[in-house]
Amino acid sequence: MGKLRGKRGCVAAIALCALLALAPASALAAVPAFCKGRVVRDDARPLRHMPGEHPPPEGELPFGPRNLSMYALNFGAKVVLDGGHLGYRFAAKGGNARVLHLNWDVRAVLKKVDDRGRALGTVGTVHRRLGEVEGLEELQFSFPAHPGLYQVDISFRTLAGRELASYSEHFRVVPRRVKLRVAVSGETFKAGETAYARVFNLGTVPAILRPHLPVDREEGGAWVRVAEPPVSRESVKEFRWTVGGGQASPCVAFQVPADAAPGSYRFTSSALVFGQVIHRRTLTGGFEISGPAP
Repeated sequence: MGKLRGKRGCVAAIALCALLALAPASALAAVPAFCKGRVVRDDARPLRHMPGEHPPPEGELPFGPRNLSMYALNFGAKVVLDGGHLGYRFAAKGGNARVLHLNWDVRAVLKKVDDRGRALGTVGTVHRRLGEVEGLEELQFSFPAHPGLYQVDISFRTLAGRELASYSEHFRVVPRRVKLRVAVSGETFKAGETAYARVFNLGTVPAILRPHLPVDREEGGAWVRVAEPPVSRESVKEFRWTVGGGQASPCVAFQVPADAAPGSYRFTSSALVFGQVIHRRTLTGGFEISGPAP
């Protein structure tokens, strides 16, 4: 099986294309159902039908200075990790070098809600009166994030009390949880069949994976590297190996060769996990090769 050994460390998209060009056509056949889709657990599902959703407009605010926009913290993500913040910040062309004439009375309110969007109580309020503002540091309205479902309301009036606009959005805060595994498309394979593998992030903390999942065979109580199969065709469209909570990595396809020895095999992966401390984990997913095809 030495002929199956591949070059290691190819992480760029150009290198990926080269590997795909050299891959056996049978390994790049139609994508199986096992390899389709990126979501294995949808943490945003409880937010899909929340009532009264009215997010800020994309781009320039209609009532502010030119080129001033507002967006939710966490790059607009609806699902936020415990220990982060909920709320809004602002951006403006040349904002840190401009004096912004706002004349605003702003009130932001954080409410805890149930899975139907019904308010369970007010968690926090931020109220500011803003005349002239230098830079954007002062223009942030945020609340500490703790697990649960929340609604953030923010309203704008002039300093004289005239209503300008109001917005409301829902968010979910989830606990920090690390749970990664290598999923394999079957338990037992024969020569000529294809075993597929991908990494499932069943936790909430994002992870970075090394492209490819090498294959090892158990020999005398030790694991020996026997192959580095190519990434499946699906991954040409989605070359993403940063796997967020509830997501799956692209698929790897391993075509079992005709001379494969029966025994125990495994796909392996290395994950760099983000948290309070960044650490690396080794993941494996085992399968058996039972012998030649009938």
